[in-house]
Amino acid sequence: MLFLDQAPPAAVSTADPMAIYYGNTLEVTQPSGEVDRMLIDPGGRYVMFGVRYPKVGGTWSNDQRGFCIVPEDPPETRGKPFCMPLQAQAVGDAWTWEFSGQKVGFRLKAGR
Repeated sequence: MLFLDQAPPAAVSTADPMAIYYGNTLEVTQPSGEVDRMLIDPGGRYVMFGVRYPKVGGTWSNDQRGFCIVPEDPPETRGKPFCMPLQAQAVGDAWTWEFSGQKVGFRLKAGR
């Protein structure tokens, strides 16, 4: 029921499959157990906050390879693309993906 003093619910855009990530946080559980927080912004930039590297960033794309990030730092991963399918359809969704034989966990959390 919609009351006159309430705004109608915002429509969910299916045009941008990344839209669910923009206002939320992607938690990344590294093989070491460290949990990093990734903020994905429209326009192809991201920033990640963690223990080992307090703040790193880079660019992202979403194409036939999947969701790919290209870090600008740290030096050992600078310019190296990491690609995977993004599987979150809703806040709270979690999945794992394997990079170079090591499992990495992901969870989409509400808010930033």
